[in-house]
Amino acid sequence: MATPQPRRVRAATQERVQVNPAVPAPKVTATRKPRTPKSPPVEKPRKAAKPLTLAQLTAKAKREQYEQELLFQIKVARLPVPVTQYLWHPTINYRADLLFERERLIVEVDGGVYLRHGHHNSGKGYEYDRRRDAEALTLGYLVLRVTPGMVKDGSAIEYVERVLHAIWARNKRTA
Repeated sequence: MATPQPRRVRAATQERVQVNPAVPAPKVTATRKPRTPKSPPVEKPRKAAKPLTLAQLTAKAKREQYEQELLFQIKVARLPVPVTQYLWHPTINYRADLLFERERLIVEVDGGVYLRHGHHNSGKGYEYDRRRDAEALTLGYLVLRVTPGMVKDGSAIEYVERVLHAIWARNKRTA
């Protein structure tokens, strides 16, 4: 007489399943290879950046000057002080010129708009900016783009104030 086999517990479920002791258990012959930990992804070396032209260096210095000017105007207007050059995207190296964290508002000062081959008005640069704006929207940020001329004539700070007040009013209504 054959000895009855012990009850088995099915591992795939949380509850116990009784197996008919008269039916022999299937033989498992396949062996699994032990898992090897995945090696970290190999980073591709970055291409060397092209040296900037004198016009591009000048535009960069002016853009940074206008960012600082707008930051000064924000402080004078007694608005919340934004974070500067904030890395806002979790996986892509996108930086915001000015970021109001609580309001999730990114303010970009587009320098070099008057240059013949400026970043923001070239085909690739323009597309890069639109993709960046789309990524910001998908993460819940609003993007306000201003030019150095708008910073100079004071309309940039007016737009920043109006957008912030609209955000605060919207948040007050939904709260």
